[in-house]
Amino acid sequence: MTPTALASLRQAGDESFIKFMDRFGCTVVQIRNLNLEVTLYSMLLALCLDKFADSLCKKPPGSMDELREQSKGYI
Repeated sequence: MTPTALASLRQAGDESFIKFMDRFGCTVVQIRNLNLEVTLYSMLLALCLDKFADSLCKKPPGSMDELREQSKGYI
């Protein structure tokens, strides 16, 4: 799978944040050598506007582990 697979991901209007994060995470782990900036940018485009997207813009995580930890506060 390539990073372009993230371009088609979108959170559905009625999809819960936790379901979207599970789906996003499953896609991310299938992409080899994925750059963190590409991951964050794709996530911001895919999310319905909410507080988590705002928090990513204000304080971008430095690693995928930080991204996972930051998202736990919104699940």
